[in-house]
Amino acid sequence: MYKISEFSKRTGLSIKAIRLYEKKGILTPEKITPKNNYRFYGEQSLLKATQLIFYKRLGFTLTEIKDLLTYSEQNFNFDMLTCLKERLKSITALECQLQNQKKILSETISSLEKKMVLSQEAKRCIMKNVKHVNILVTGIHDLKQTAENIGAVTGFDVLTEVTTSLQSEKQNVAYKNIANLTDLHQEFYPDVVIVNDIDSLNYERVNSILHLYNKVGPHMSTVFNADDKLSVKLAAEEKIRKGRIFYYSWRESLKDQIKNIGGSVFANNSLDIFGFNLQKDRVHFSEVNKLNRSVMSAIVGLLDIGLAKKELENLVMLNDSF
Repeated sequence: MYKISEFSKRTGLSIKAIRLYEKKGILTPEKITPKNNYRFYGEQSLLKATQLIFYKRLGFTLTEIKDLLTYSEQNFNFDMLTCLKERLKSITALECQLQNQKKILSETISSLEKKMVLSQEAKRCIMKNVKHVNILVTGIHDLKQTAENIGAVTGFDVLTEVTTSLQSEKQNVAYKNIANLTDLHQEFYPDVVIVNDIDSLNYERVNSILHLYNKVGPHMSTVFNADDKLSVKLAAEEKIRKGRIFYYSWRESLKDQIKNIGGSVFANNSLDIFGFNLQKDRVHFSEVNKLNRSVMSAIVGLLDIGLAKKELENLVMLNDSF
């Protein structure tokens, strides 16, 4: 039997690691003295430690290692070869995924250096890897409720005022009337801007939104209500069109157009979402009784920031609470 210090030397595992593995139920001592809680490890522990190190080098998680060791102890017919083949398949798949990400990142860097238009995959790659996301809800209708809907399903901090640059590691969603955007800090550049209608404003006052796009990147998205004429007019501005544009509508007649551009259409008690996570496949919800602006715009505002589909479903379900 070996004390923990000697066991550490024989296995190459640190004492801290050995204690962690005991806590996780992976590597337990064969004997613990009742008087002073000294740990003692035998040959069986040495064998298990060797297996643990082997699995760890293959990239198995501690939970997986615990399951593997437990299963191999309890089953004489444990098929090590099949287990390792499955692990090899997982590593190969991960390798392909990393190679694809490397290719997209290289193309993205090259495009940014040459100021070229990025592919959809490159935009998606940027949005998935940014450390934090800032969303601004503006326009004139349902601003607070839209921001709170986003916060409810994503956990983003909901900000009532944006007077300084947002450089924190947190995810943020802010809301501000479009007529008051000139009060925004000049260094505030959101990743997503949701415009909930500008129909009752003089269009000249809307130009205040354009300063947000002075440093627009190809990853930036703007959401407009396709049923609001002035919003559609604003969407044609050159600065805004440098980024990605999504639309939402309650008109069935716009479905084909929005299908090609990206966004959502609610008609005949059905919701169709196009461009979710920049995928071509349509996301469809049937038997939806109604869909208000604060939910509709929130859905489209979160289309390309890496939202899980379950969170999208939760957002649609929020509509039932109004």
